[in-house]
Amino acid sequence: MGGQQYRTNHFMELLLIKRSKQLQEKFRNCCETANVKMLMPIIDVCTRWNSTFQMITWSLKMKTPLNILCDNNDSLNKYRLTNEEWALNISVANYLRPFQCLLTLLSGEKYCTLSMVVIGINLLLDKVESWAHELNNKNDRCAVDEFE
Repeated sequence: MGGQQYRTNHFMELLLIKRSKQLQEKFRNCCETANVKMLMPIIDVCTRWNSTFQMITWSLKMKTPLNILCDNNDSLNKYRLTNEEWALNISVANYLRPFQCLLTLLSGEKYCTLSMVVIGINLLLDKVESWAHELNNKNDRCAVDEFE
């Protein structure tokens, strides 16, 4: 499954839950079964900062209820993520977390100064370069290459 197909499938599952009262009730029951506090889905919006990170972290918090929901509903089974896709979600969330932290910090009206922006961007660049170096040195790039 390619990256775009994965993203579309997962987005559709969340959108279905958000828009359907019946699915929300089923999801609520799945959360109770998993003993997880129900949180409404956060949908990725390309014009909203951090929405991809928020959607992925929401999904990770709701992993067990989402899996239960997909397993118990034939029409949703096609949206169930594999263990490899969940692991990729964790990696993507870890990659996006520093961006989310910096954007949140810089969004504060009282905090943002030019020196803070420069320092923040430099720290992000260092982090991205470090990840790129680690990725280039990995022997097994199959999962990453598949989703590029």
